[in-house]
Amino acid sequence: YPLMVMPDPLKDTAVGLIASHREVEPGLRRVFLYRDPDAREVRLVEVVDGSPSAGDVLPFRFAPDEAHGVPFPVVIIELSPDEFVRVEDGELHLPAGWTDREELYAA
Repeated sequence: YPLMVMPDPLKDTAVGLIASHREVEPGLRRVFLYRDPDAREVRLVEVVDGSPSAGDVLPFRFAPDEAHGVPFPVVIIELSPDEFVRVEDGELHLPAGWTDREELYAA
């Protein structure tokens, strides 16, 4: 029997956003999709060479943009490679509930 693949509009939206970001951000190194348990918003962590280290996790929120294929609100957290290591080591913290992730891009 063929394997049934369930549609995943959040992931599809994330993949489209990543493709766009790769065109304009040469320092993009890794992108993780963090699952929203309510499936209402796209949550991305982007690791970018040359990103200034704020020493904090700063989410940027964007409204849906249906005209450009983004039917969901989007939350992006851009981290420098150093900040990403600090998140992985538990020194910096992502927002509550950002736990289940999938890496969608690695340069």
